[in-house]
Amino acid sequence: MKTLNLETAAAFLFVSEYTLQELAASGTVPGAKIGKCWVFTDEDLEAYVRDEVRRLTAERRVGHLSALLAA
Repeated sequence: MKTLNLETAAAFLFVSEYTLQELAASGTVPGAKIGKCWVFTDEDLEAYVRDEVRRLTAERRVGHLSALLAA
């Protein structure tokens, strides 16, 4: 397991540091604020991305099926 700071984790997720800070503060992305710094683990971020890909893919499938059924 590797730990990442806010800058490195944001680059990993292809988002801005501000966006990641907001996502982490809301609990959407797993991370911990230790003192004044945010800390993330590579394993948690990989799991987050994997879960988001699955969730968004499932949403697209449902939308596609709904459109087919409505036609």
